[in-house]
Amino acid sequence: MRRDVDGVVVDYLDGECPARLRAKRAIVTTPADVAERIIPDLPQQYRNAFNDITYGRYVVVGFFTDEPGPQRWDDYFAVSTPQLSFQAMFNHAAALRSGGDRKPGGALACFAGGVKADALLDLPGEEIVSQFAKDLLTVFPELDGKLGEGIVRRHRRVVPFWAPGRRNSLPALRDPLGPIYLAGDYQLDMPSLADAATSGEQSAKAVLASLRQAR
Repeated sequence: MRRDVDGVVVDYLDGECPARLRAKRAIVTTPADVAERIIPDLPQQYRNAFNDITYGRYVVVGFFTDEPGPQRWDDYFAVSTPQLSFQAMFNHAAALRSGGDRKPGGALACFAGGVKADALLDLPGEEIVSQFAKDLLTVFPELDGKLGEGIVRRHRRVVPFWAPGRRNSLPALRDPLGPIYLAGDYQLDMPSLADAATSGEQSAKAVLASLRQAR
């Protein structure tokens, strides 16, 4: 993607064939490191601001469980497991376990983040599942024989964060780069999917206002 006198030029592959789009304005909604790659003529202050953004990493394994009735983890939404291959186990069904008849089965999700995730990201899925299942059984041995097939998800970009003082560069990314507007989970005060959507809406409104002014 590059700026030109008429707006924006986007070169891409349509299948295996090179193609080109021209537009008066563009909104870039990719993660910070991808945005930096696809806009090669970034001014240095924009490049510095993108370089200051780091994304968290997660490896998650979910297990459907086959227990017949109430269990001691039913009341726990999360269990911290800092010394294991994953740092936390989440029981998202905990909200359904209050009162009434406890239905059989459940679902548990084990999360490894940061450097633990880095050590797991490129391992075969079977190996990750085996490690997580073994460690989960040390916490809840009564799950032996009741864990279904593990479902692995690798997330190389989760939530953006900044080293102390580095977030001061963020305001540069809130200003349009000529006809190119930026939107993403790094834009607002509480990085999240909701904030990513909000920043996209704000960029869209800014583009519409810019086009009206240009008439």
